[in-house]
Amino acid sequence: MMSDLHRDLRVVIIAEVSADLLCELQALCEQRTIDMFHLGDIYAAAVILAKSGKGKNIIVGRAAELLREGDEFIHKAKQMGNVCCCVADTGTKMADSKRLLQAQGAGAVIVYEAVQLARIIDAFGRQEAQSKDKKGDDRRRLSRQDYLISSSEVNALLEGDE
Repeated sequence: MMSDLHRDLRVVIIAEVSADLLCELQALCEQRTIDMFHLGDIYAAAVILAKSGKGKNIIVGRAAELLREGDEFIHKAKQMGNVCCCVADTGTKMADSKRLLQAQGAGAVIVYEAVQLARIIDAFGRQEAQSKDKKGDDRRRLSRQDYLISSSEVNALLEGDE
C-alpha cells in the first residue's frame, strides 16, 4: 500500500522553485499521501528537521538557498538521515553550475525533473520501511552513486539558460 510505504515522510521545499516543479511535487505528495511544506529559507527548514526526528524529510531547494550557510545545512540534514535535493531546472542560471557541484559534493542529490524526485521519494520510503523492520539503526542509506551528475552534465543542462 502506497501510504504505508511513505508513512511519516515529508517533502520540505525551500524558497523558490519553478511553478511547474511545485505543481508536480504537489501532485506527487497527494498521490503518496505525503505532507509537503513550502518554507521561505533554510532556517525555517531547520526547525522542521529538529522537530521531525531522524530520516523523515526530503528537502528540495536551489543551490543558493541550500548553501546559504556554506554546506553546513546539507551536512546536518544528511547526518540526521534526511535527503537534500538540489534543483537544476529552467530557472537555474549557468553561473550556478559551480554551486550545484558544491551542493552535490556536500551530499545533495541534483534533480532536474519531478520524475527524479518521485524515484527518490519512493526509494526513501522503501528505505524507511526496511529500517523499521530491522532492530537497531543499521538501515541502508540511499546510494548517491545512482544520482550523481557530472560537471559536464550540469553544464549541458544549463547551456540554454545563459
